[in-house]
Amino acid sequence: MLVLNNAQANMKIECKNKDTQWIIDAYHLSGIQSRFEVKQDGEVKIYFERVVNIGNNQSQQQTISILTIAHRATTKLIVQLAEGGFTVDLQALRLVPLVISITPIPGSDQQSHKISALKRYIQNHTVNFKETVKYIRIVGFNPSDEQRDFSLYDLQRELFLYTASDPESIFSGTLRKNCQLLFINQEYAWYQGDWVIPMDNVSNRVHIYENIIWVSEIKSHRLLQIYLPLGHLPNIQEREKQVFTSPSTVTAPRVMSQAIIFTQQYIYDNQTIKLKYCIDLSNPEKGLALTELTDLPGGISDQLIQSGNLENLVLFMKNQVQNRLLFSQLNNIDPWKRSGNNIKPSLCNGQTDTTLSIRNRLLWPLKNSMVVKGKIVANINNRHFFSRQLKPAGIVKARHPNKNHYFFWSLVTTHNNPFDTLYVQKGNNEAKVMDLTEFGLNQADIIHLKEAFITTKQGLIYRLSDDKTLTLAGIDEAFFSNYSDWSSALTIQIMQLQARLGDATLFPEGQKKAINIASHLTILGLLQCDEQRLLPLHAWYDRDSQQFIFCKSDPDQNMIFQGLSEDRKGAWLLNDKGENNKEIGYLPVIDKAFISTLFIGSILQHEDQLPTISMLKLDAAFGAGFINAKVMKQRKKIQGNIQGLTAKGMVITVSKTADNQFSVTLCKVTPLFTYQYGTDMPRLKIALKNLCDNLSQNYRYAEMIEVVLQNNQVGWYFPSKNILLTGLIQGDNCLGFNSDRRLAYFVNNQSGVFSVNQGGIRYYIDNSSYRYRRSNNILLLNSGSLVTLDVDAHINIDVPALAIMTSIDQSIIDTFRFDLTLFNYSIIYLFHLGKGLLYATLSPEIEPEDMTITRKSGFLVVFINNKLLVINDAFKPGKTSHPVYQHQTNHNKIKFVFSHRGTISVKQLVDHYIKTIGNEINDGSIVIPIPDIDLY
Repeated sequence: MLVLNNAQANMKIECKNKDTQWIIDAYHLSGIQSRFEVKQDGEVKIYFERVVNIGNNQSQQQTISILTIAHRATTKLIVQLAEGGFTVDLQALRLVPLVISITPIPGSDQQSHKISALKRYIQNHTVNFKETVKYIRIVGFNPSDEQRDFSLYDLQRELFLYTASDPESIFSGTLRKNCQLLFINQEYAWYQGDWVIPMDNVSNRVHIYENIIWVSEIKSHRLLQIYLPLGHLPNIQEREKQVFTSPSTVTAPRVMSQAIIFTQQYIYDNQTIKLKYCIDLSNPEKGLALTELTDLPGGISDQLIQSGNLENLVLFMKNQVQNRLLFSQLNNIDPWKRSGNNIKPSLCNGQTDTTLSIRNRLLWPLKNSMVVKGKIVANINNRHFFSRQLKPAGIVKARHPNKNHYFFWSLVTTHNNPFDTLYVQKGNNEAKVMDLTEFGLNQADIIHLKEAFITTKQGLIYRLSDDKTLTLAGIDEAFFSNYSDWSSALTIQIMQLQARLGDATLFPEGQKKAINIASHLTILGLLQCDEQRLLPLHAWYDRDSQQFIFCKSDPDQNMIFQGLSEDRKGAWLLNDKGENNKEIGYLPVIDKAFISTLFIGSILQHEDQLPTISMLKLDAAFGAGFINAKVMKQRKKIQGNIQGLTAKGMVITVSKTADNQFSVTLCKVTPLFTYQYGTDMPRLKIALKNLCDNLSQNYRYAEMIEVVLQNNQVGWYFPSKNILLTGLIQGDNCLGFNSDRRLAYFVNNQSGVFSVNQGGIRYYIDNSSYRYRRSNNILLLNSGSLVTLDVDAHINIDVPALAIMTSIDQSIIDTFRFDLTLFNYSIIYLFHLGKGLLYATLSPEIEPEDMTITRKSGFLVVFINNKLLVINDAFKPGKTSHPVYQHQTNHNKIKFVFSHRGTISVKQLVDHYIKTIGNEINDGSIVIPIPDIDLY
């Protein structure tokens, strides 16, 4: 559909698709005439013109627009004019009227007979129209008691559009005048008109609610609801004379794709309150929502802000009405309590948890709709603007409770500008002007600012986060127009931004601050073809891996990128189907070298070459879907497995197997699952056992499952042992279970390391200077500033390996000593990150003859009885290969201490191996004894 304006730019239709129906909508322009011109190349030009008065009783022809049709034989065109609808015959070069004017129909005395006869009449006069026209205007016939200039008829469903005065509805016995259709979808229609209620036949008293909006079902014509504004009163007439004028009036609505916006003006004491409302077109059962109040009395405004409800405003409106007669007549409709058939008793946001104050304006959001709750006030020290010129431009919530939120405000004083001045407000502090030119952005290039996102003419989307930061967050369709090979252009631009982050000398002239880059960029505006339709194609760019992710999806899917898999071969996505109903999907990435061959501009040409997303089918025991999910971080990068909270309160970790199957691990249950058992821990234990025992294929349970209870209480369940430990609190993280001692070890920031047995008895271990933690199947020990590890601090749990690291802060005079024989792990890794000494002492029963060594790649492997010790990079002089800490390791300072025979260092063991075997064989196939320690 193309909509003509008063001065429309000329247009050209290049489309060759004969299945495309074009509609030129000029219904809102009166007096339009058309003429045709055929060019030598076969193109047809249609001139839309009208006669306008230029004064002095003179007029002239004015061309509204010229529409060029490139493909005359295949283009199908309808023109909607104020006089009716027309098909365009491009062969005969004429307009064929679609409006049907009804004259009296013979043999149709009753209304039902008239409708049947009229339908037959319409069918005979609209042959083949159903393929191109959905609605047609009928002049001269009204199918209901609603008064309107013309009736609308649905050709496909063969019915009229109106609202019936059913006996059960509030419209029963009333009239609607000046009715007009505002919006229509597949099932419902929204109308506006004057609602006339007869009250007294003797005095001919009527109540007239002007410009009321209502919604009804199309098929049944049944009224669903009337959108009655707060305190909206009728005008009262007696014998066609006005005896009461309502203080409340409703302005003409603004109809958008998903909502109808209208304003109510309420007059009191020669003052006017303005209330703005929103009607949600996606949900006809949803009540009216108030969005903004302007020019409230000071006391009322304060009361509304403090209470978060509208009761004081309603009471204020009621107290302004002194007409007792009016009160006695409002027995069926209470405008203050909003009672009455087909009237929702309260606004859908009669209460709110957040208010935004901008001078004399009070914004009234839906409850739970704002990222920040409370009383927000625009603190801008600038008197030279009207409050209506200042608009919220976004809110960024603080990441920590003791930090400030950031509020962005845009000042719009110039017509058609997205904004003239951008303000940023930190907490309640005075807002300051944010100069985007410092980031290299020109004001003229900015075309959109909303929800803390800035869009430029170049197709770049930036995210605001605070008063010092601007982040590139995505691109839109304008970017594809500027760059034919847009994927390469985006990669190059990001590389340039990354370079500027580390070197300010690379800034373009005038730029003073670097632009950050989001971990992934959203790509908007790509299209895929589906059964002759173009649908949006979900796409993202991952910054760290430089990978593009493209997701073919259905129109009703809302895909959200979460992060890459651990091997970077695929991406995790969420399909947001609504609250507590999200799906996890996995999508392989594609080689970016092929991207330029897949697209022509923004349109996907070879969709068969895009991988297909795999959606996880959630086991019924976990619920219908996920509440939320996120990808775990690895070394500050968002990649790895994805963890999600299910609708039934279980937390599961999802990964991909080598054969491309989903692997699901139950790792936690939340109060959504545990609340039903209250304090009955035996029943909860049985439920956990049943849950773990009945997991389906590809589902498994973790070694230990965190059990979150009410009131900040936590338990831990060990499925293989069917043991549930309770009495813990959040922050008590489980290290693991010791089967020999029948107890579990925990660690937290306050109490250090402690153990809990099955009876719930705790035993605390001092670990103020060292730290244990778990990493998959390895227990990690960081020595901190400790000199000697106490006997009780040698913790053993049911995992195969222990990794011991000295602190990187260890000085050259410090020592860390532990007893190797007190650890019962099959494998022990040693990472000496400090500068001092690391001593591994051995029990008196172990002699040097019990120790053997081998080499595996660059590692020294030491065998002591049933233990295997691995020393990192012992055969590689220079920096360690530790993934985080890169430094020079002195292997001469790692020493094994025998009870009666002295010490030997790792450096000495390495030298002995090289001297004995050489420096070539490093596959671990040759094992030799250590040298005679008495010689050292």
